[in-house]
Amino acid sequence: MKRNNIFYACAAAALIFASCQKEGPAPEAPEAADMNVITASSVQTKTTTQDGVNVLWEKGDQIKLYTRTWNEGQSKFDASWCDYNTTLDSPSATATFVRDVANTSTVDNTSGKYFAVYRKGSTYLHQSRDYYALCSLDKELVAKNGGDFVSSIMYAASENSEFHFLHLVSYIKFTVDNNTTPFNKFIVSPVNESELVTSRLKITFSGEEVVTEVLSNNSQDSRTITLTTDNNQNFANGTYYFAVNPGTYTEGFKLTFSNGENEVSINTPANVVMEA
Repeated sequence: MKRNNIFYACAAAALIFASCQKEGPAPEAPEAADMNVITASSVQTKTTTQDGVNVLWEKGDQIKLYTRTWNEGQSKFDASWCDYNTTLDSPSATATFVRDVANTSTVDNTSGKYFAVYRKGSTYLHQSRDYYALCSLDKELVAKNGGDFVSSIMYAASENSEFHFLHLVSYIKFTVDNNTTPFNKFIVSPVNESELVTSRLKITFSGEEVVTEVLSNNSQDSRTITLTTDNNQNFANGTYYFAVNPGTYTEGFKLTFSNGENEVSINTPANVVMEA
């Protein structure tokens, strides 16, 4: 079986931050801009990789904006999300997102900024009235056969309707071609059994800077991420990207390829640093 190349997308290292805020009376409604339509971009594209492959915003992508509403009956704030969707004729580096008509809540900027998240291959999402969000990557992923950007978590904070997204997670790339022995399942796990490829991730946007943190000892912890295809067939020729926790993998990754009858595993070099 062909050894597949691994790609690491790097940006800024994660910082650790703890924040506590006392709850007060309901503030006056902020003078929000018209947030029915917003524009989203990142560093030229949704993902810019070291090998020159660019993954763009696509039709059907959805982002969520943070909302925070005073609950008079319970004398506290309720936090939630407002969905925004895009329709594109073709993939694009910058996309316009329109508020879902079912979402009537006013997006919140009482922290000094609007906050948005984009997720794919990520089911868990929790929001707090204290201006932070919790999310994680799914450990069972399904790839569009023939090449796919399978999973991602990105975030953005803005004072207006222009959002520039940053990556919360790291990415592994693998390529299938005519020299690859057929396989229908791909499993990645750290060689060091104390390390995790997915866990709970925290994004705090209460301060001047947005701060991210990797949390462990939660139900989202997993030592493995498993990829299969959307048609349950062998992985077809193409390039695939999927996300893992940022961090240092001291003994590298174990990569396992299975065709249902046989498995082949290879290990990467040690001391793999995966930054967001």
